[in-house]
Amino acid sequence: INRNPHEVVARSSDIKIPVDIEHATEIKGPRGEDAPAYGWVEELRVTDSSTIEGRVVWSESARWMLSERRYRYYSPAFFFDADG
Repeated sequence: INRNPHEVVARSSDIKIPVDIEHATEIKGPRGEDAPAYGWVEELRVTDSSTIEGRVVWSESARWMLSERRYRYYSPAFFFDADG
């Protein structure tokens, strides 16, 4: 549970957040393998219910994959410390 979503958004404002497929930036990237971004989170905001939403700008190939329902779900991965 994130007790301070506004701080998360504030600390993430200068970070370019990639959207990849099958956790490629975590698994393949460190091994030197290709781990392309299929989209980039361009904006984060905190909703009235204190959840964090992001606006993603998709690549052409990602738009095609989504329209073809190649991928329908997402599995966010992020790092955090003891302070959240």
